[in-house]
Amino acid sequence: MIKKHSNFIVIFFAIMLFTGFASAQSHKEYKLSLLTCGTGSELYSSFGHSAIRVISPSDSVDMIYNFGIFNFDDPQFYSKFANGIMLYMLGTQRTIHFIEDYNEEQRWVVEQKINLPDSTQTALVEWLKFTRRPENREYYYDFLRNNCSSKLRDIIMIMQYHHLKFNNPRINKTHRDLIAECLRENKWANFGINILLSKLIDEKVTRFDEMFLPDYLSKHGMEATINGIPVLEKPVRINEIPITYPTAHFSFTDPIMIMLYLLIISLLYRKKWLRNTFFIIVGLLGLFLVFMWFGTEQTYVKYNYNILWINPLYLILIPFLALRKHLVSFWILSTILLCQLATIIVWIFGIQGFDIAFFPLMVMLLVYGVRELLHLRKVM
Repeated sequence: MIKKHSNFIVIFFAIMLFTGFASAQSHKEYKLSLLTCGTGSELYSSFGHSAIRVISPSDSVDMIYNFGIFNFDDPQFYSKFANGIMLYMLGTQRTIHFIEDYNEEQRWVVEQKINLPDSTQTALVEWLKFTRRPENREYYYDFLRNNCSSKLRDIIMIMQYHHLKFNNPRINKTHRDLIAECLRENKWANFGINILLSKLIDEKVTRFDEMFLPDYLSKHGMEATINGIPVLEKPVRINEIPITYPTAHFSFTDPIMIMLYLLIISLLYRKKWLRNTFFIIVGLLGLFLVFMWFGTEQTYVKYNYNILWINPLYLILIPFLALRKHLVSFWILSTILLCQLATIIVWIFGIQGFDIAFFPLMVMLLVYGVRELLHLRKVM
């Protein structure tokens, strides 16, 4: 019914522990709801946000539990991020302040009541309180499988595991497709992500997998039922910001257009310095992809077949061309062109997805490569 992974199992046993604890406590009424928030202008906020609202009428408590907190002030934040060590944490905030923050950012917020048995609600709240302690609140963030939305998915769904009814078919989408949905208005960010992220995000997903995105957690939570009752009720807007979603707009500065301009330039101007500039830029980017693959713990940058056309061998080719080492240059360039042909095979067979804006760049590199290869054959 539900995909298993280590985070899921840990939450399962934690919930079982707190369910037993809650049943031994005096009854205390809680009102729980899921908050889903719209996108923001920053890249990290382009995917929306999820949080749990806990109201305790007897204590006049109205708090937000939020798994999306990270510490930008950590002097090693960026080095940890680059190496795949991303520590996020569970934080709390009064609901009124949470809403004020999202009003200030011009981001809509909707609320959905969570329908769970009273004992399970109590167990959930006790688990959140326990997890909020300083020694427990940090967790290793994984954008696709352990983020602010997927953690709530796991918690809510595991507590009624045996009673939950949820249709979980595999759908004709990949994680790459889902990321692109959120970045319709930020095409350059999507272009960069498509360079960095590997074939590991190109497997077909299920509805369960989709819920790493807040909007899909909100939608599929209404489709899941316990004893015929939806886990989540219909969303109700709780601030005044209009609900909007990213939409694609054409621009002459879109990545596909910029790459077409570069292709045209490469066809019209046969200058060695221009060719060498492109080769150096692509080679350096290829060297970066090698570092990300082998030099970091980032999961989704490994097995990245973009390296077949964003090839670090260009950095080796340049000095041999400059020194007029024709035979060595010929074989290096032949290897590079074979790698480019392999890229087409990878794309045709769906081994890894590629951004459409890559293709003018590939053609440009192919044109430069074939020109130089024909020249080398003449002078050898």
